Amino acid sequence: MKKGFIFDLDGNVVESLHPHPEVKATTYGWTFDVSDKYLAVGNPRDAENGTSNGAVYVYERIDGNWVYKRKIMENLHPDASLRRYQTSMYFGASVIIDGEHLILGSEHYHLPINIRTVLRARGSLYLYTVGGKLVQEILASDATAGDHYGSATALSGDTLVVGAYGHDGAGNMSGAAYTFTRST
Repeated sequence: MKKGFIFDLDGNVVESLHPHPEVKATTYGWTFDVSDKYLAVGNPRDAENGTSNGAVYVYERIDGNWVYKRKIMENLHPDASLRRYQTSMYFGASVIIDGEHLILGSEHYHLPINIRTVLRARGSLYLYTVGGKLVQEILASDATAGDHYGSATALSGDTLVVGAYGHDGAGNMSGAAYTFTRST
């Protein structure tokens, strides 16, 4: 079973995380973010929701210890005939904690348009509550197949930056960074 460790600045193990027993994929800890109250750990190859569809594990600090609270997985397409195209989506490829919210990237997200058209590895980004409720999907207006939008994320104040390393806007695989500003 995978295990996570918390170190102090001198390199000493302060605490070890024992993930929920359902954690089986080798990418537990691929990404993570921590705040005073929450810890979110990405596992983009988690297979419970389909081969490598991914998941994010949320822990809460209670009485000085990190306590496992929930597993968040990407919602699949409501049309069951199109769900078969949604594998290897890497949900949890990027993770940000923002207060009581999580910003979670799914860099390989496949958008099934219909039975003949699927935008493979377009990517997607989601805003969830730490309680696991989907609040919003944050999309790139020009995302196409192979962009890997949501592969990297950063947040500073009210500005969110989202990476798409496969975007072809300035040449083959030239990449792009999208910026979003939170409105109050």
